[in-house]
Amino acid sequence: SLISRLGIFRAMTKEILRPADVVTVVAQQMKEDYEKLAPKKVLSLPNGYDGDLSNLYSDNSFMQKAKNSLSVSYTGSLHPETIEISYFAEALKQAKMTSSNTKFTFNYAGFHSTRVQKEFHKRGMKDILKDCGLVERDQAIKLQRESDILLLIAYTGDDEKIGRSIRTGKVYEYLASGKPIIVIAPHDWEMKDEVECDGISKVFHKSQISEMAKYLIDLSQKEDLKIDMAARRKVIAKYLYQNLAVRLEETIAEVIKNRNENSKI
Repeated sequence: SLISRLGIFRAMTKEILRPADVVTVVAQQMKEDYEKLAPKKVLSLPNGYDGDLSNLYSDNSFMQKAKNSLSVSYTGSLHPETIEISYFAEALKQAKMTSSNTKFTFNYAGFHSTRVQKEFHKRGMKDILKDCGLVERDQAIKLQRESDILLLIAYTGDDEKIGRSIRTGKVYEYLASGKPIIVIAPHDWEMKDEVECDGISKVFHKSQISEMAKYLIDLSQKEDLKIDMAARRKVIAKYLYQNLAVRLEETIAEVIKNRNENSKI
């Protein structure tokens, strides 16, 4: 952000960090930024997950679906500047026009129904929109499990340096669902490789409308979707709260050890 580049902000931050033995941040980009500000140990501890992992037990999951059909779901909030659904709606419109014999369905659950309806209606796609409105968490999870693929909108704003490090608990929830995921995020989004490690999920930049449309068509034409669950389990394991706590505990132990050794000198 602009303020983080101001000299007075950098000076004040350095002064605040001066007495600290270790600094914890919630994203890799923040880790890189704070390491430049002060010669301190900086530990990245992002949002974690402690939900159900039962859908990730098999190593390779072949999810069966109807051919020439694709059900996509998005559960969560939107924001007109940073979490915008219009890019996906345009890609879905293009896919629908290109593959007219395919039955596309889009399910939405959240409190921005009016915005979603507007984007779909103005593109002539109100017939494929199933708007569930605001629902309880267990109903949202049920909707995810009944879908063929899940949409995650990580960031669509203009400040891609900030956007590359944005992640919410939704990404772990989606990873644990056992479903393929299509993500809209900056080119260098820090979770890109982790999301795509399952061999079927894909991360796109908001400008890649045609590429997203082709991806949707390709998936719609398949009857079996193969997902590498073992790879997903490894990703999720990194972000389980119990494992993040272990990382913090190890860091604190290291700091105490170094302090004791220095006191003996």
